[in-house]
Amino acid sequence: MNKKEQALSLTLCLVFAVAYLFFVSVTTSPFWGIFDSQDSYVYLLIGKYWTMGKLPYVDLWDQKGPIIYLINAIGYAMTQSRLGVFCLQILFMAITLFWVYKIFRTCFNWLWSIIGTFCFVLSLSSLYEDGNMVEEYLLPFLAISLYFQYQWVLRYSVQDVPKHKPRYAFVYGLTFAFCLLTRLTNALGICGGVMVITLVLLYKHAYRNLLQNIVAFICGFAILAIPIFLYFYAHGALGDMWYGTIEYNLNYATNTGKGLFGGFGNTFIRTYIDVYSCLAIGFLLLWYKNRRMIGLWMISISCGLLLWLISSYGYGHYGMFGTIYLAIVMLELYQLVMHVPTLKTKIACSVLICFYAVMVLTKDFATSKVLIGYNRAGGEENVDKLMKLVPQEDYNKFIAIDASPYCYLQYDIHPCYKYFTCQTFTMAASKEHTARVLKEFNRLEAKWILVDKKNTTNEGVDFILCHYYDKIATSGNFEMYKNAQKEY
Repeated sequence: MNKKEQALSLTLCLVFAVAYLFFVSVTTSPFWGIFDSQDSYVYLLIGKYWTMGKLPYVDLWDQKGPIIYLINAIGYAMTQSRLGVFCLQILFMAITLFWVYKIFRTCFNWLWSIIGTFCFVLSLSSLYEDGNMVEEYLLPFLAISLYFQYQWVLRYSVQDVPKHKPRYAFVYGLTFAFCLLTRLTNALGICGGVMVITLVLLYKHAYRNLLQNIVAFICGFAILAIPIFLYFYAHGALGDMWYGTIEYNLNYATNTGKGLFGGFGNTFIRTYIDVYSCLAIGFLLLWYKNRRMIGLWMISISCGLLLWLISSYGYGHYGMFGTIYLAIVMLELYQLVMHVPTLKTKIACSVLICFYAVMVLTKDFATSKVLIGYNRAGGEENVDKLMKLVPQEDYNKFIAIDASPYCYLQYDIHPCYKYFTCQTFTMAASKEHTARVLKEFNRLEAKWILVDKKNTTNEGVDFILCHYYDKIATSGNFEMYKNAQKEY
């Protein structure tokens, strides 16, 4: 790739990123207003107050790793609004698209690589949800890691040279740290590839190279993870961070999952086509000696990830990082069409490519129907109506139960409890966490409580509302309560 092509490709990737995010990232793009949403607004809220000296997990709690809040804090500090986060999204997305382009460029010419990158954007659309999700910030690291792993496995398949460059392992370590400090399960694909590389180096007795890669991996991990750990340790909040990032999520995975194949629903095939296609093509490649190692690698990077997806709640954004597999699948199908001599194989792979393209376009069409008249309403008008009852001087004595963080951002409210959203959902993870939340609410510092009754089912929360608060208004699924038994 010469400098002129690289510059043109980077420019196009940046244009793709800006155009795509402007219309699709509905929680951060200036094209959209503030509406009823969930995860993205949690990150924006915690990031906003982190810039004001409030600590994640201590003052405002959520069950993600600290990096997503740090990114939102940096974005908010840049512009004092969500626009800064939008700018960071553009940067991360442009980097992702460029490395996806480089994966395609391994085999395709410039034009087809650009077309493939555009197809990646389409494939991503149905999983993107409201924008500003954990996975989109991880995508650049995953794209670079997969590019490096694919380059290694291609070279090994052709030259039988197992040597793996330590700088690649450094990126894997950095990626693993990012996953650990956001959502650990996002690392399943990369870890599968690392396992294959490790086993090959052991089999080929390349112990020195393996040791170099282990050291590089640890260095990559440490350069991102250690400063985060030290920051929270210095603020006396390392235990709080560890609980919110790791310990709580282990309980969550154990007690709230759907069991194996529990997430396999009628939308699963369309939603995660990139991942299971990678697994299927991997098994197909096992029949061809010169592609067998590539097949084993594709199976390794998709098998664990797919098992987790079908046993989880199956949210769309969980599969965002699997969309990068689109490039690998298309490249390997193309290689089979071009280099396998049997006509049946050429026809079969050509049909698969067409089927795959139709499924990708179908995913995008399904998303486009949502975007045509994007209005996630239902909640905003009811919340706005009830919030008129709360005097502005009482905003610091307000909390919402199971309602979207929309109300905090729209009215510039700092929640008076650190467990400020999705309380019933998070309490389902463990009795310990339930006790933590109820202890906070039993302080009765909230004068006003907005409740989304559609989601609230916890007996402890209902007991507090029944015995200490009066319901003063209702609008849709929402109810407003006021504490009339305590002087504030």
